[in-house]
Amino acid sequence: MEFDSRTDRRMNKGERRKKPLHRMFWSVVAGKRKTNRRATDPQNNYYVDVYSAHLLTALLLIVVLSLLDAIFTYAFVSRGGKELNPIMDVMLQQGALAFFPYKFFLTSIGVFILCLHKNFYFVRMVISLILILYILLTFYHVGIIYAF
Repeated sequence: MEFDSRTDRRMNKGERRKKPLHRMFWSVVAGKRKTNRRATDPQNNYYVDVYSAHLLTALLLIVVLSLLDAIFTYAFVSRGGKELNPIMDVMLQQGALAFFPYKFFLTSIGVFILCLHKNFYFVRMVISLILILYILLTFYHVGIIYAF
C-alpha cells in the first residue's frame, strides 16, 4: 500500500490525540494565534488567542475605573446621595457586601466578552468609548467629593 508524501508526513508525526494534556493547557494559556490565519481572510471580525499589552492595559483600566466608580458611588450614597442606575441602587440597598462583588462581577464579564471580540471594529470602538466614559465619570466623582 502506497501513501502520498503528505499523508506519510502526517502519519510519521504520531497520533496528535495522544499528546499529553499539559501541551493543550499551555496552548490555551500561552496561545499561538495573534492575527487571522490567511492573508485572504478579512482584516476584521476574527478571533485570536494572543492579546496585546495595549488591550490588556485598556481592559484593566476599565476594571480599575469601575471599582473606583463603585467606591465613589458607595461613599456618595452613604452621605445621602442617590444612585441613578436602578439595578445598582437595589444592590446598594442590600449593602456593601452585595454591591461591590456584583459590580465587579458584571464589569469582569463585560470586559471578558469585549476581550474575546477585540478584533471586531464595533467592539474596538466600544472599548474606547467605555474607557473615555469611565475616565469622565471618575472626574465627575472627584468633582462631587470636592463639592461636599
